[in-house]
Amino acid sequence: MIALCNVSSLAVTRIEKLAKLLVSNRAQGFYLERLNLLEVPSSREAHAIADYFGLPLPLHVLCTHANDLRHTKSVVCHLWTSPIPPGSLVYLANGVYACIPEFSFVQLCCGSDRENRLMLGSEFAAKYAVNPKGRKGLITRPPLVTPKSIEEFASQIPQAPGTARALEVVPYIGRNARSPKENELWLIFRLPRTLGGRSIGSIEMDRKIELNAQARKLAKRSCLYSDLFFLLSGTDFEYDADDNHLTKAANESDKRRANALRIVDIDLITMTNGQLHDWQSFDIIARQMEEREGRIFRTTSEATRARQKALWERLILGVRSGGKTEVVRMPLTDRMARTSALDSY
Repeated sequence: MIALCNVSSLAVTRIEKLAKLLVSNRAQGFYLERLNLLEVPSSREAHAIADYFGLPLPLHVLCTHANDLRHTKSVVCHLWTSPIPPGSLVYLANGVYACIPEFSFVQLCCGSDRENRLMLGSEFAAKYAVNPKGRKGLITRPPLVTPKSIEEFASQIPQAPGTARALEVVPYIGRNARSPKENELWLIFRLPRTLGGRSIGSIEMDRKIELNAQARKLAKRSCLYSDLFFLLSGTDFEYDADDNHLTKAANESDKRRANALRIVDIDLITMTNGQLHDWQSFDIIARQMEEREGRIFRTTSEATRARQKALWERLILGVRSGGKTEVVRMPLTDRMARTSALDSY
């Protein structure tokens, strides 16, 4: 039996058919219970597995004995000496298992900086996954974890590598986002000021907005869903990825949405791609949201402002690769055209 782990089990969640298989088999309880059956594939077997599942090489596999350690062009072994909780390895096919997302997350946290941990955890809990072959570098799939499920899994392996780093970010992981940008915005607003965030806890993602009869007729739908919803001020905050490239139909839909929200006394704020990627514009809107939610501070130190700009740079302008974040300086037009989904982890 072979157990995919680390970046290979992450890759499983980023391939639509495999993610669905993982969810289905997990729901049916198809787990590997006898961990002594774990094996390390040969180079030939690794190539066959990669071809069958559409996974990149090298395969990252779990092993529980130091004698099995191997690092080749086709196989990278990860030695796990801590206890492995029951239900941690889900069957895929042909004797191949994958670590559940909670387990994968703990493993990936070992060598990841905070921004990567936050974005990975939020992706596992989102309605999307990063995949360069998907539309705009993304695929759609159901959320795989919740912050609570990560916390409960991690509590079973308190001494394991990665556990402390995973638990550090769990309180800030977003849920049900439909794009990386939604998660990036969530984190900037949600994180505490000590980490460069805006300390706004009164936010929900993908909130269902009920409409009355008049608003339903105007919006031509029974309800609306918000990218970010600010609860105290009743503000629907939308990210407009298309900026000035809206079609006539999309522009009409946006106008109908705005008017329908006004009818049910909900304010709408739209952040364009250009505003998101320009610090001054972004900061003006972010500070307005702080005021709307009652997060008014008598003074804001230069150190706090520096942390806020640094977090914005690392989340919005950062390239995430190998668990590390590098801020890339480039012209605004190039930044806006870049797809951050393609650099995630």
